[in-house]
Amino acid sequence: MTPEELLRDLRDIHLPEVAGGGGFEIAFEPFLFLIAALLLLAGLAWRRARLWRRQAQARLRRIDGAAGPREQWPQLLALARRVGRLSQAAPPPDCAYLPPERVGSEEVAALRRYLRDCLRT
Repeated sequence: MTPEELLRDLRDIHLPEVAGGGGFEIAFEPFLFLIAALLLLAGLAWRRARLWRRQAQARLRRIDGAAGPREQWPQLLALARRVGRLSQAAPPPDCAYLPPERVGSEEVAALRRYLRDCLRT
């Protein structure tokens, strides 16, 4: 085959028309999907990081429904220990270190106030 015959066979092959002036185009949909997925994951992580606070608030509400200060005291102490471990709260009030026989309604109220302040309820 001669070069003229080769060129004649190639003349029917055309390059596609360039739309929009031939510039480089980027599809933005994948980026929008990626941003939406990252925002969703960040929201879920934020909610999960605060799960302990919601659970402690619910537990404090259940403790408030208990019969009296003697029954509430051990539960409040356990909750204060857990909240102190999970948060950056101030140390519990001095009444938390009293022996159980010296605990009265004022000490229970002080520990309950401390927990409410730590949990921001």
